[in-house]
Parts: sequence; C-alpha cells; structure tokens
Amino acid sequence: MIYILVQKITPRLRYIITTLFEERLGLRVQLTDNPAITLNTGDAGVSYGMVHKAMLSIPAQGLLFSDAIVSLNPVVERADGESMIFRCGGEGYDTPFDLFSAIFFLLSRYEEYLPFEPDIHGRFASHNAWSVGLSLECVPLADRWLLYLERLLNSRFPGLPITKASYRFLPTIDIDNAWAFKHKTLWRQAGGTARSLLRWDIEAVRRRISVVIAGTRDPFDTYDSIFTMNSAARSPLFFLLMSNKGTNNHNLSPQNRHWQQQIRSLASVTEVGIHPSYEAFLDEEAMKQEIDTLEAITGKKITSSRQHFLRLSLPITYRILSRCGIREDYSLGFADRIGFRAGTTHPFRFFDLEANCETGLMLYPLTIMDGTLLDYMQLSPQKAIEKITLLAENTRRHHGTFVSLWHNESLGEYRRWKGWREVYRKMNELCKE
Repeated sequence: MIYILVQKITPRLRYIITTLFEERLGLRVQLTDNPAITLNTGDAGVSYGMVHKAMLSIPAQGLLFSDAIVSLNPVVERADGESMIFRCGGEGYDTPFDLFSAIFFLLSRYEEYLPFEPDIHGRFASHNAWSVGLSLECVPLADRWLLYLERLLNSRFPGLPITKASYRFLPTIDIDNAWAFKHKTLWRQAGGTARSLLRWDIEAVRRRISVVIAGTRDPFDTYDSIFTMNSAARSPLFFLLMSNKGTNNHNLSPQNRHWQQQIRSLASVTEVGIHPSYEAFLDEEAMKQEIDTLEAITGKKITSSRQHFLRLSLPITYRILSRCGIREDYSLGFADRIGFRAGTTHPFRFFDLEANCETGLMLYPLTIMDGTLLDYMQLSPQKAIEKITLLAENTRRHHGTFVSLWHNESLGEYRRWKGWREVYRKMNELCKE
C-alpha cells in the first residue's frame, strides 16, 4: 500500500494519482487529506504540497487544487539531470518541481483549451504546442518524469512492488479510399478519366483502363500484403471511412456491395473501427449514423475510432465519441509532425478539463504517420526509417505503446508512394514486440 497525503482531494488530483500510481506503477493507493496518518511497516507514502519526514515529499504548484482553466506557458528548467516545469517548493522537499502538475499539464492537453489559431482544417496546429516551441515533441516528457518519480520511490522505499507495462506495437491502417479505380460508379469512372485527361495524365488513364477493363490489381488493393508484412503480436487495426463521397471524403458509398464485402472480410480476421467523416468530429448525429452503418455491415459492436484528417476539438469530439459508445480513440497526434503530442508513449484516460472530471475514454497516442513522413517532412524512405527507429527506441525505453498509422494506398508502390512498402516492412521489423 502507498499512501498519498494531500492538502485537498480534487478531481484533477485524483485522476493523476490514479493514472500514475495505480495504472502505470501498479500500486495500491490510499488517497488521504488526514495529516495525522502514520505509515505501517512495509507501507510507503507520498506527501504532496507539504513536507512529511516519513514520506516522499513533492511540492505543489497549485494546478491540481484548482478547477479553473487559466493561461499557462510553463518555463523549462534543468535540475537533477531532468528538464522540468512548475519549479516550486524548497527545503525539505524531495523534488525541485511539481511533477504531478507537470504530467497533468501534458496528459490533459491543457493548452488545447486555451485560445489558439486553428489550422485550415480546424485543428489545434502543432506550431501552437508548447512542446513544439521548445523542440521537445519527440521526447516523452511525462514518461521521463514518471521514471524520475519511480527512482525516488525505489530509493526511499526499497522493495516497493512496482510493476511496469510491457512494450507494445499497434499497427493501424486508415482506409480513406478502398480502391483507386475498381468498383466505382460509371459516373465516377467518367469523372476521374476526364480529370486525368485535363491534366494530360495519360499514365493514370492507362492504369484505370488496365484495372477496370483488363482486371489487373488495383494499386490501393494492398490488404493481403498488409497482413503478410505484419509482424506484430496482434493483427493491424483498420479504421474505415463510412460516409458518402464529399469534398474531403473520397471513399465508396457504404451502400456499395463490393465495399461491404471488403469490410466483412476485414472484420472476420481483425478488429475494425470507425474512421469518422471529415464533418463528424463536431456532428454527433453524423458520427452515430456512421458507427451504426459500420455495425450493421459487420454485425459487431464498434468501440474504437480514429478521426479523419486527425480532426479533434477538445473536449467536444471526445464527448461525442463517448456518447456514441466509443471506448478507444487513436487520433492524438499531429498531422505534420511525428512524436508525442501528449508527452507520453502510453494509453491514458481522457480527462475533460471543462467538466473537471475523468472519463472512461482511452486515448492511444499516435506515434508516427506515413503522410507526415512523406508529405509534410518530405523524407526519403531511408530517412523515414531512421525517424521510425528513433521513436521506436524511445517507446521501448519507456515500456510504451508504438502506434503507427498507415494507409492502404501508401503500400501500393503507386506514384509518390514508390519505395514506401519497404518502409512499412522495415517498421514492422523494428517495432515488433
């Protein structure tokens, strides 16, 4: 048993204590505000916000005792060999900073509740992020601070039964467009051909004819090779776009029988989740309709999601997902940058900062995406492998979960994606458990 002595028990404080001590360190916790508490033999204790000689004492900056959302821009300092924020405390404390508030600041995505200028897709742009401004987005700071806490606990209370999570690799695939040419309506075939001719893209016209008329393999039909190349402990998790065609939704209609057959085929061998349409991140009715459609096709309950274009608006999107029965979301990453948006390599429960309460929605931070590497960072396949290697090593070091996002089309060796099938294969080797 580990006792956590605090000045005041609040929702924020209860959330971070449960997350760190119970879920991440595997310890039984007794949270108390009784200063007269004494430790039994074999027990450990942490005093938060006050010095206690028998306990590990951590200073409190005040963030966890409040329910207000105020402007914060933490300053990074160095102490005890660590980068830290929220420096406070003084004589008698065992840490020079409030590491509980520091971790909460990252996990709660506190800065995304403050005023910011959204990007063209209405997202929290990565350049607004505190960690990006300090070039720390590829450093899992929350995990490093937890390791720092673990070292202090082991030094103060030898034999404390701390258990670590095991490293995991979760490959995920978004299907924005099931096929490049196959199974499209005559109208879409004619429109696609016309657009290619207007661009004088004869190669695309020839490839379309080859697929549609001659029956050669569609370049986006990479489903078999995805499973062949996968070396993870579990099969890839597929996220399926279920809306009708629109400006930013290019997949086949969910009423298309060939698409339905492909969905059932995937759902029979692996887990599938919803890939909500471009508009659905703020539209609960659309979200529910798309989930219902996928459930009707698969005959299975859908409980996982990834947002199309990674569109998130906190806390609205996560509230909508929760009300629609989603229990896991895999959207927490930046489209234009790799790394750790929430400063962690581990899944964690969403804390609704506006409602000041923890939720049951589990967030799986996105580590790396194919489009980020090629379209935004403009990396060669070899340079992309180097970035993947770095992030994989960082994730393993912190016993975290490496979540990759790939698309069926990026494995087709077609046009701009030539050479990227090998990147996917290499990633599977580097990241396997």
